Amino acid sequence: MVMTPALYAMLYLLGSALCWSGFDVTRKQLAAVLSATALVALLTLGQVPLFLIWAGRDLLEVQPLGYLLPGGLGTALNVAANLMFIRAVQISPLSLTIPLLGLTPVFASLLAIPMLGEVPSIQAWLGILLVVGGALWLNRRTDISLLAALRRERGSLLMVGVSLLWALCSALDKLALAHASPAAHGALQCFGVGGVILIWLLLRGQLHELGRVRRVKGTFLLAIAFGVGALGLQFLALEVTFVSLVEALKRAIGVVLAVFAGRIFFGETVGRQKLVSVLLMAIGVAFFAMPG
Repeated sequence: MVMTPALYAMLYLLGSALCWSGFDVTRKQLAAVLSATALVALLTLGQVPLFLIWAGRDLLEVQPLGYLLPGGLGTALNVAANLMFIRAVQISPLSLTIPLLGLTPVFASLLAIPMLGEVPSIQAWLGILLVVGGALWLNRRTDISLLAALRRERGSLLMVGVSLLWALCSALDKLALAHASPAAHGALQCFGVGGVILIWLLLRGQLHELGRVRRVKGTFLLAIAFGVGALGLQFLALEVTFVSLVEALKRAIGVVLAVFAGRIFFGETVGRQKLVSVLLMAIGVAFFAMPG
């Protein structure tokens, strides 16, 4: 069988989604011991050595003039998005903020048109909308609508901003990957984000919080491995397919995996709401698989 770019992208994204799922689980465990800002600093800086080993001589081939603008801007936006994410979940319920990350594929699709000249086909747009609809439906609360949450909850508005920034970061990642390998880009991005957050902790007199990681060394090392796999495979996918499809498929696969993992490992129920959401996302993914 001939390996087409679309098939490579699907394999990369499946691997990335599996790693993101593992990363989410280990981050949740670490969050019980570490503050959010300390966790971001440790996890990003902790990935740098593995990315450097993977990159090897690729680091010498980074094209500074072409890389600086998208790479630097991506780093700055990632820092802002992480801090906004932390603030959003601090001031508003998770159930009214996390679902809004489902808007990321829509923002990514719209931004990729002027930034990258990537215009999704009609069937791809249908797939994206189904994936987003499934993600929002999965996380909806029956006692309050998402529109009501946007009016009432400051954290919800912040999370819309996070979705927009992370979508923009995906487009910037693709521009940066034209001037650096995925491994080199991963090393530079993690170093940049982690370094800025580290300075933030220093200025706030909170560096001592980093020492708590000694209590959970095993979980921390596992999280680092998952993080490198998640980000590295995502960058590989960005090299061979549209940003909009990367964001939509990553969210679809990740949500489906989360539903089944919750059932298998934690005995969570799979009710009608989850089944409808998974079905919508599966149909959306099927649209991507159709020949254009």
